[in-house]
Amino acid sequence: MKRERDRTGPNGPEPRDPEQSAGTRNTPERVPGSSGTAAPSDRPGASERKRARPFAASLTIGSDVTTSDERRTVDLFSAVDIEGADREIDLFIEKRAREARDANAIEELWQHSTRAHRERRRQENAEAWRSFHRHMQELHATLSEEHRGKAEALLSRGAS
Repeated sequence: MKRERDRTGPNGPEPRDPEQSAGTRNTPERVPGSSGTAAPSDRPGASERKRARPFAASLTIGSDVTTSDERRTVDLFSAVDIEGADREIDLFIEKRAREARDANAIEELWQHSTRAHRERRRQENAEAWRSFHRHMQELHATLSEEHRGKAEALLSRGAS
């Protein structure tokens, strides 16, 4: 059995031999979920305007940007309103600070209402227990009197 050697080089994986991997690897024609055809911009002969420019190249200061018919240099800092951007950042920071203050105020109100609710429930429960124990005291007093009367009746009947 032939064992494949590690193809990791200093710059990442080395390209595989096309004859070795024919039909066995995820080549552009066999990527799962794809139709098996190359993208229009990757096809040979695709026009220059249809090909995507590298994103980073369009962000480089003073870089050359090639379009279909013209060649020009773009300085990104000349197109940016730095003072306007600073104002927008300041407004964003102020808005977030205001939202945080509002959230803190709402949190404090919620905590206050929760404490008040718990205190009210505690007082209601305490009153319910006092009422229960008063009722039990009266019930036991009534039972005690009833049983005392029956005991005295039995003692007076037995003594005669």
